[in-house]
Amino acid sequence: MSTTKKTTVRFLGTVEDLPEANLPRGSKGASHWNEIAAAVKAKPGVWCKFQVSEISVNAQRAAASGINLASKNGKGGILAFREPGFAGAFREGVLHVRYDAPAEASVRKIKRSAA
Repeated sequence: MSTTKKTTVRFLGTVEDLPEANLPRGSKGASHWNEIAAAVKAKPGVWCKFQVSEISVNAQRAAASGINLASKNGKGGILAFREPGFAGAFREGVLHVRYDAPAEASVRKIKRSAA
């Protein structure tokens, strides 16, 4: 005979807008993602291949989507890739990541006031 634990659910109310999912103050995300982001930024325009031993193959497959999501909208996805220019893909059991510096980010426009 199996014993099942009864699940208790409490209604906590409603909200107009869903709050932002913020990490604790000072959090920089997982170190392996920060290492990967730094490595591909050092080689812009080139697909770099990675295997992360700390996470499963399925998690690495999902990470490719997380990289693309974070880079596209600056929210969600993987914190280390929350800026334009990153792309991720999972092929043949390997995570591929690329960084292309966005044109508007690489050239800064400085307004000078007329004196």
